[in-house]
Amino acid sequence: MNLIRSSAIALLSALIIPHSVAAVPQLPQIARGEVAMDIAQDSDPDSVQDSDPDSDNSSETEQFSQFEADIIREMNRARTNPNSYADWLSRQRQFFNGNTLNLPGEAPFETQEGVAALEEAIEYLRSLRPLFPLMDSEGMSQAARDLVMDQAVSGEEGHTGSDGLGFVERLAKHGTFSGGAAENLSYGRETPSTVVMMLILDDGDPNRSSRNKIFNLDFRVSGVACGDRPNSDTICTINYAGSYDDETPSFAIRPPISPLPDIGTPNPPNSEILFFENGRLADGDLVYPEDGSLYDEYSFSGRAGQKIVISLESTDFDPFLAFLNEKRDVLGQNDDASEGNQNSSLAITLPYDGLYYIFVNGYNNEDRGSYSLKIIPQSSTEEANQ
Repeated sequence: MNLIRSSAIALLSALIIPHSVAAVPQLPQIARGEVAMDIAQDSDPDSVQDSDPDSDNSSETEQFSQFEADIIREMNRARTNPNSYADWLSRQRQFFNGNTLNLPGEAPFETQEGVAALEEAIEYLRSLRPLFPLMDSEGMSQAARDLVMDQAVSGEEGHTGSDGLGFVERLAKHGTFSGGAAENLSYGRETPSTVVMMLILDDGDPNRSSRNKIFNLDFRVSGVACGDRPNSDTICTINYAGSYDDETPSFAIRPPISPLPDIGTPNPPNSEILFFENGRLADGDLVYPEDGSLYDEYSFSGRAGQKIVISLESTDFDPFLAFLNEKRDVLGQNDDASEGNQNSSLAITLPYDGLYYIFVNGYNNEDRGSYSLKIIPQSSTEEANQ
């Protein structure tokens, strides 16, 4: 078991030079709004369903079906001009009859919140500034297609396929992503506008997690795949990431390293990841002066009150994890997640908006090898057990 290093790590403030920064750079808010508004002003907010399949956007038509390409355009309609999309949403009130929604082209379906979810979404959109549009990614679409094809046979629902792979592993099969990543699923919707509208309303989810993925300003690329299922239902899988490189898979798929950290069951949510990095402790890395061990450091941008779980796993060495504020004061640290589990895990609520640092280290100065570092939102079960 590693000794507690709080005081020693705090002394690194004069010594640490950032080694790896995987967070997506933040663009100036004014520039982001100006560029996005210019894009939004060139489009008709009611034109997505009537898009021309013979348009000159060859990258979209080559990579996606028209239905899938229209989903990306519809999300970008909301991202680049949220106020205009709110105007369009307000015109959908007429299709509510109590909790029953009767949208054109769709079979009637029951909502949990009725028009209240619509009103809340309109208010939310009017509070937003425009965002950059999502760029399409063929590799991410292939990852989405893996789940669509799997559930076209199995008829199951959820983010985990019959092969046991979640969306992170599927993304890693077809490329390398950096920064955050997430996945939305839509079942039973017949038009692209309804797929996106219902994800934005996020009926029945008080956290509006599906909506938050669409409007996450750190997400810049997306992949979409849709298909039919055995019960004549439809599925659309939508992946998001800060950036994505289609060229080389980021890691080989392998069985879980060990049981997940004992911080609550069921397992943490597997549809969103705030930060992910596959790294390696190797000669030439930064050296921790207290004991001569190697370490890597990463930065993470968070917000006050955000509840996260940081996990550090390795099959090559016994990892040690510390989480520091921007002054390099230690906010939390962990050596072993639980008895019999040498991987590290830390659940924490962030105290401020801004930059944080993650310290990745081993048990002793001989430690070398690969590791994976991940940050996900806490589930309600984890909060109760914190």
